Amino acid sequence: MSKWWCIVIAQLFILISCDDTLLNIPVVPPGNSQTTAAGNPPENIVASHGGKRRVTLSWDAVPGAAGYYIYRADSPLNTFTQCGETTEPTITFNNLQPGSTVYYRVSSVYEDGSVSRQSHYKTGSTIAQPIISDIVNITESSVDVTWYMENAFDTTYKDNLLYTVFCYKGTTEIAHIAIDGSALTENRVSFTGLGANTSYVYQVEAYLSNDQSNSEKSDAVDAATARRLRPGAPLNLTASRGTTSDSIALSFDLPEMVDIALGNNQYGLQPVYFVISRRVYSESGANDYQTICSYFGSNQEKAERTGGMFFGEYSSGETVSWIDTSIRNRGREYQYQVRSYVDNIEKIITSDVSKSDVTGWALSEGSINFSTPLYTLDQSGEYYESAALPLQFDFDSKGESYRYTLIETIEPINDGFALDPSAEIIRTIPGLSYEELRDYQAVMDLTKKTTEETLGRGVYSYTVNILLEDGTVVDDTIATIGKMRISEETNPVVVEDFAVEDGYADKFVIYWKKYSNTKYILRESFDRNTWTDVEVFDWDTVETPPEQGVYEVIEREPGIVRYFSMQPIREVNGLEKRGETVYAPAAQTLGIPALLPDSKTSYTTLAVHWEEAQKADTYRIKYKYSEGEWTVADTVKKENLDLDAAGNFKYSFEPDGYNDAAVSGREIRIMVEALNEGLREKIGSDDEIVCPSTGDIVTRLIGPAELNLAAGMAKSASNIEVSWNRVEGAGGYYVFRRQFSMDNTAEAGTETIVYYVPALTAPAIDITGKNLLVDSSNTKTDTGTVKATASYASSRYTLKDIAITDNEYSGVYNEHLEAYRNQQNDIVRGCPYRYFVVPVLSGEPLDSIEFTYIKDSANKNAAIESYSLANTRYSGAAALEKHGFTTGFGQNVIAAKGNYASSGGVNDGIAVRWDAPPLLAAAGFNPRYEVYRKAHDKTVWDKITSVDVPLYVDAPPERGVAYEYLIGISNQDDGGTASSQPKDSARFIDFCRAQKDDRNRAQMLGYMLDMVKMEIVSRDEQKEGGSFAEQVRWYSAGIKTSASSDYNWGIDGYTVYVMNRNIDDGWHEIADISSFPNQTNQSVMVTNKDGLLKVLRDYKHFFKVRSYVVKDDGEKIYCPDPPYTYSYRWGSDAYLMETDYVKWGARQISPEEFIKITSLYLADGLQKVNGNAWNTGFFGRSANAGGNYGSSGKVEASSNFGVTSWNFIFSNFKTDLQTRAGDRMTFITINGELWAGSGATNQYP
Repeated sequence: MSKWWCIVIAQLFILISCDDTLLNIPVVPPGNSQTTAAGNPPENIVASHGGKRRVTLSWDAVPGAAGYYIYRADSPLNTFTQCGETTEPTITFNNLQPGSTVYYRVSSVYEDGSVSRQSHYKTGSTIAQPIISDIVNITESSVDVTWYMENAFDTTYKDNLLYTVFCYKGTTEIAHIAIDGSALTENRVSFTGLGANTSYVYQVEAYLSNDQSNSEKSDAVDAATARRLRPGAPLNLTASRGTTSDSIALSFDLPEMVDIALGNNQYGLQPVYFVISRRVYSESGANDYQTICSYFGSNQEKAERTGGMFFGEYSSGETVSWIDTSIRNRGREYQYQVRSYVDNIEKIITSDVSKSDVTGWALSEGSINFSTPLYTLDQSGEYYESAALPLQFDFDSKGESYRYTLIETIEPINDGFALDPSAEIIRTIPGLSYEELRDYQAVMDLTKKTTEETLGRGVYSYTVNILLEDGTVVDDTIATIGKMRISEETNPVVVEDFAVEDGYADKFVIYWKKYSNTKYILRESFDRNTWTDVEVFDWDTVETPPEQGVYEVIEREPGIVRYFSMQPIREVNGLEKRGETVYAPAAQTLGIPALLPDSKTSYTTLAVHWEEAQKADTYRIKYKYSEGEWTVADTVKKENLDLDAAGNFKYSFEPDGYNDAAVSGREIRIMVEALNEGLREKIGSDDEIVCPSTGDIVTRLIGPAELNLAAGMAKSASNIEVSWNRVEGAGGYYVFRRQFSMDNTAEAGTETIVYYVPALTAPAIDITGKNLLVDSSNTKTDTGTVKATASYASSRYTLKDIAITDNEYSGVYNEHLEAYRNQQNDIVRGCPYRYFVVPVLSGEPLDSIEFTYIKDSANKNAAIESYSLANTRYSGAAALEKHGFTTGFGQNVIAAKGNYASSGGVNDGIAVRWDAPPLLAAAGFNPRYEVYRKAHDKTVWDKITSVDVPLYVDAPPERGVAYEYLIGISNQDDGGTASSQPKDSARFIDFCRAQKDDRNRAQMLGYMLDMVKMEIVSRDEQKEGGSFAEQVRWYSAGIKTSASSDYNWGIDGYTVYVMNRNIDDGWHEIADISSFPNQTNQSVMVTNKDGLLKVLRDYKHFFKVRSYVVKDDGEKIYCPDPPYTYSYRWGSDAYLMETDYVKWGARQISPEEFIKITSLYLADGLQKVNGNAWNTGFFGRSANAGGNYGSSGKVEASSNFGVTSWNFIFSNFKTDLQTRAGDRMTFITINGELWAGSGATNQYP
């Protein structure tokens, strides 16, 4: 293909494919019934970066919209075409090519079929496939591998990019090197320790730190293959340098085709296509590139599909051309980058050396104006005999060579003077150099008739053509504004030194040389065709006229262009004579900076873009927070400003408070003021000449200040809802969670748990748990399996942090970090969790965030002191951290351990006390407590009651059994529907069991003392300390508990009581035992202490034992007194006088006691037979023992004659005697004979 045809085709396609951003008209999708733009496009559009072959878009829902159309383009300068539609404010595009950079716009669609205008574009990207571009510096043992990533920029996903580079010998991995791609300035890695004369292949894997499972890998290649697969850079790239006035032409030679693997060790040649990008040239190279043609190649179908350009059949070495017609500023230098890609394959193959750069520009604008004519008087002094008319020519050739043609036009004055030209004369003066044209003066002889050969009087005007060295005209539009009248008149009706001083914000200042007897008409035009009279100046009528003509044209708008002319009028011989109208060059008021949105977001830096304001030489950038005053960020000369890819000014700055968490992220308004400092200095004014931008840019840093973070407080028994406002521009949110002590004063958890919530606007959002999964090598990794959900609605995100159950703890979450499992299981307890949310840019790695904390007196973490993000440290975070908690469980449950007595010192219940979670009251929560109880040897917890105060006295079903207590909580104001279930939390139960009293007993455990069962009391000869005694034996009455094998566990002592009918019918303490062995029964030897074991009318002693516990104040609380009703039994029924809890015993008696007892019974027998007054006469009689309590036998009495002696015979005599208790009983049986003599008188007892 010839060069000429390439140029023609390039010009044709560029006109239809690569449009200027400002001229880009949104395309309404086909098939709509109505295409009138209506409503508003979506706002806050977010596009994902670095996804594996997918891009997700999300935006704020538009009220009233029925759906949305999505449009795409490969360059923002191309036409956007519809690529999708959805009814939800989010959409994902899958199956995109690796390394794709796509520009998207979104429109709202309404029920009536109307479609809003398209939004401003947002850029999304997919992670690129690495391309190994070269393998260099090969030695016997080392090698360097370099590779290229198509779209890994700071504005996409580079900050989150990781690489692993592999070295293989055959198919065996020899080595691999992991690299942080965000820190690389050059994609290069060195392998060492390789073998000499050994063939190796290399492969690069790219992935994101927050999505390491979705990677892209390069082909595995050796050095020769890498070079063969790499497309060559465009050859001999050139750009036109001022050869046209409205475009820049690029041309280059096509590189060789690329040998691409087709499979089965087969290779085929493929052509190369080119992507063309442009930026405004600067020595610093700080300006941004923008793609202006996404396909320039030999595939016609692809060119049409992508909005690119087709240059015909590919022929290596052929010269092709492409013309950029989207030039907005003539004379501005643009730098072009043309990168080569392998064509006709699915994947993107290029390299960092497959590109060429060149600089070009369109022809600068020139201007030509009149200078003041120079006249020479004739000898009479009445007329001018000659004149010279200098010209002012201005043009920046930028060092290139041009020739200039001056076209001089002379028109007649038409005042009837004979020397006037007979007709219009046009003179062409070719081949001038810049200097010749700049210094040109037309010299007029005013004494001769004007002809083409002899210049003289007339009305002059000029046009300049700029030509290349070959004679091609590149600009024929340069002309003087207005015309200049030259004549011999010394007092002509003319306007001299007419000038307009512009650059003011709201006015123009007009200057001219004033003559008497002359009126002047000032006219104004906006298009040089329609003129309007502004003012007529007739200063001859003014008492004190000014010495020079000066006039201010006021009340004009900023940023306008106006043209001014002035015509003189003089009255001559009673007639009005109008002179020639003179014209001033275009005049401009100071322009208004047109602010442009900036799609790049930042943590610390704001960027503002604006279109250049006419006549401005300085710009002042100001900002303010919504409630604050305007602050000056900087005042900058325009030559010191950078330009963006579209050639607009851009300025970046860090606002005050950027590193204050309470400020960063707040809404910021930015304005730019255009100043004309040069004019101000020229006129010596103290007042600024300034025009502020209209319509402030509203933006914000990516920061937490306006998250309005909230955490639920006792809103649920099983989860905590955390919510925050959406931050425009954020790619996601890290949610940091810390478990705190119940009083919320210090951190209680061992680690901070981190969730990542991507900035999607969907009803359900997948959450990533950061470093929550632990593998067999104890390496922490991210996981999507977390007990939390996330959602988005009404510009607010909600994370529901949910407790895991015991089954989940040991099941699905068994491989998770123990700290996560513990904390997640603890959520139901009601302990506070503090949450802090850090909004981040897409792909921000977790390890770029670090917290420091204030320490409490125990050196535990408390409030946030500061945190750093991407090397910026933020203060003020503590106030933004919010705590939340569930309903929780009753805390510090303490159950009475046998020591509760409502009255009388007898244990009659288990008092259970607890505390509400400390923060519950502040949450406005009105608790109802659910009391749960479980016997120590059971597995089922029973809900036994609900109470409204933190105290309950329980009467469990069994005494002597240990019970555990738990307290659930519900909200009285909520009908009790959100009751917590402590019985379902094994770890909480274990926690409660670990809370011990000073005797190492679980505080949650309580019991009631049971009655003590008696075993036996001795009835044989027992001695203690030489005295007769009785041994009392009973069964140990310790509490049944799984906590101890101590048979006496839970009691402090036993008190032994005796009832002795010889004393009274009451019980008397005879022994207190506080030290006893751990065995199934207990015993004590009791003696006749204080006569409690005396024997007289009854030999039986009844015993019982009561256990007790000692309260802190020393009071003894006893087990219940066993019920016992004394009823005398004898013979075979004597056992009925005993129960399980009361036994009787007897002891050996002393001789003295025997005598007393026997004498008592003998006397009773004598009284029964003889009565109270003995008969003094002879007698013989008998008497039975009598009574109803087992009495038996009789007593016989007889006397001799003279009654000097008596015989008493006791035959099985067993009588009943009344005790001091008021009852009667039998004791001993008497057999034998008693004789008494020496007379009867006074011989009776």
